[in-house]
Amino acid sequence: VKANFEVSPDNQAFMNDENGNLLSKDGTTFMCSNTKNQTVVIPSTVKKISEYGVYLYNNNVQQIVMNEGLEELGQGAIYYNKTIKKLIFPSTLKKVDSKAFWAHSATTFIFKSMDTEFEDGCFTASDTIIAPKGSTAEAAANKIGATFIELTSDTDLSQPAIVEKTKYVQKEY
Repeated sequence: VKANFEVSPDNQAFMNDENGNLLSKDGTTFMCSNTKNQTVVIPSTVKKISEYGVYLYNNNVQQIVMNEGLEELGQGAIYYNKTIKKLIFPSTLKKVDSKAFWAHSATTFIFKSMDTEFEDGCFTASDTIIAPKGSTAEAAANKIGATFIELTSDTDLSQPAIVEKTKYVQKEY
């Protein structure tokens, strides 16, 4: 979906956030991202990213910023991630569906929580998991042979820089 949703304030089921993303009316479920933006910001009111909430096929998104308050990632929550190489999750994250990161390339995942529940199948062996030593994220990484790195005070928690895309211009001969 490539749209900047405009939801009427009278709509009983959905609302927009200030970035044009689609949320449940109460603001607790992130339904669909506005992929015209280079950065998707998950508002602090959001508790769950729903199925295919951040659909990344053929769009401009280069960063996803997840605020404290996010608790759950549904099936395909961050779907078809081929460009974002680093995802940083808040300490409030409690549950990750087995297919939350469906169809992704090698990614570095940073988890701040000790006890997030990870269903089997979240990660691939080519992923890098950075999390506290002894955490459930470390166990999930070890289970599938992904690289595990301990989260320390020296860990870079900054978002990767936005890279301006250049347009291909065909020369006339």
